[in-house]
Amino acid sequence: MVAMGGSLGSRQAVRGPSRAEPAQQASALSRVPVSVITLIAALGVLVSSAAYADGRAGAGSGSGTGVALYWVGQVMILLPIGGRLLSRRQMSNGETVTLVVVLTVAEYLLKINYTPLGFAFNDEFLHYRGTTNMLA
Repeated sequence: MVAMGGSLGSRQAVRGPSRAEPAQQASALSRVPVSVITLIAALGVLVSSAAYADGRAGAGSGSGTGVALYWVGQVMILLPIGGRLLSRRQMSNGETVTLVVVLTVAEYLLKINYTPLGFAFNDEFLHYRGTTNMLA
């Protein structure tokens, strides 16, 4: 078999990254397992729910403790997940999807904890009205 432009043996080998080369420096958050990040997000939901309970107990929106608890809970949810998703360390597709689902569920649980027995935001009323119109 004759190859055009020389033989196959005379070509330079394409060099890929070797395992001996040092990896790029990754952030400290990227070394935390996804299960630990999920646990931290669950604790963040618990802390923010305690802030909602503080507000329902009569402390109101002016309560410094309730507001601080809410934001500490939000940081516990967003910081580990965002840090891992934005890190330079390679993640599998499963890890990425898991973290996005954990973030979505955590924020949805906070919305449910805000008003567990009814609608609170105007778009919820609009969707309810649209659904009843379609069913009628």
